[in-house]
Amino acid sequence: MRRALRWATLLGLVAWTLIAWLAHGLVDLFGSGAASVGAVPGFAPEPYTFAWIASQLRGAGLSAVFAVWVIGAGWILGLSLLAHLIMRKLNPALPRLQSWGSSISSGPAQVQRSRGALARLLGR
Repeated sequence: MRRALRWATLLGLVAWTLIAWLAHGLVDLFGSGAASVGAVPGFAPEPYTFAWIASQLRGAGLSAVFAVWVIGAGWILGLSLLAHLIMRKLNPALPRLQSWGSSISSGPAQVQRSRGALARLLGR
């Protein structure tokens, strides 16, 4: 189940990224077209003209697309983390496999839980 959640998270991030990439392309296409209407090739547009305002809005739009992508990606990752934590609480780890007296082991050797780093440092 956790593997399915990881794949769903990855696919969600890929889909969200593709949507943001498409939005970025549209804002760039229409913003560049609007900014080139009143501009003279080879010269920077004068302040407070239509070309200058369109160029500023294009830059603001591209920044807004990036900000929305970051917020959406954060939500996707945050919800995935929350789902992982809920799954951990609902489905504790399975008991370790034990041998029933056979000379062939039925799983990895039992490993004792290690003490914390502070306890090892203090010798407790």
